[in-house]
Amino acid sequence: MMVQTENHQNNQKLEELKRLINDDLYLAGAIQRIAQVLSEELLEERALGAVHGRKRQRWV
Repeated sequence: MMVQTENHQNNQKLEELKRLINDDLYLAGAIQRIAQVLSEELLEERALGAVHGRKRQRWV
């Protein structure tokens, strides 16, 4: 019985995600949020000095 409940919940989540992926406003907001998070991380790394498989670089 528990497996059926989980499957039903998973199906509901999947249907909700399918609906959202076709919603232009949702996608625009999600893309904006990703860009914001990545920008903040890049600025943080820049302040600390970037490490990307090379020697540590200091940004001036």
